[in-house]
Amino acid sequence: MFNAGSVPVENAEAIQALLGCLTELDLLYLEQSGVYVPYLYDSGVVYDRTEVWDTTPALYARKYGDCKSLACALAAERRFDGRPCQPVFRYMPHKSGPLHVTYHILNLGDDGWEDPSKVCGMTDNENSYFKTQ
Repeated sequence: MFNAGSVPVENAEAIQALLGCLTELDLLYLEQSGVYVPYLYDSGVVYDRTEVWDTTPALYARKYGDCKSLACALAAERRFDGRPCQPVFRYMPHKSGPLHVTYHILNLGDDGWEDPSKVCGMTDNENSYFKTQ
C-alpha cells in the first residue's frame, strides 16, 4: 500500500483500516483509562499538520493534530457516548500524477458530516476543495 505499484483501491483500503484501528485505540483509552478525558472541542487541541497518527492521549499532550488524529478522537468520543460516528476519508488526485493525492478525514454521524479540523482551527482555504455538505 502507498507504493509506486499500489492502486487507489488498495490505498483506500489501507487508509480505512488505519482509521478504524486508531479509532478503536482511542475508544479503548476512553473506556479503560480511568481518568477524566475532556471532549475534543473542550480540550484546547488545535489543528496543525503532522506526520504522525496520534492516539487521544498523545494528541492531547501535543496540543495539536491534523485531520486523521482529530477525526478518530472525535469518532471515539461519540461512540463512547453511544452515538454512531465514523471517520471517513476523501481524496483529490493532483494533476502531477496518480501517485500524488491529497487526503482529508471527516466524520460521518447521525447528524451528517462534521469536520473537526475546521472546528479546531483549520483555515477555510487549506482544504476548501473538500466539501462537508
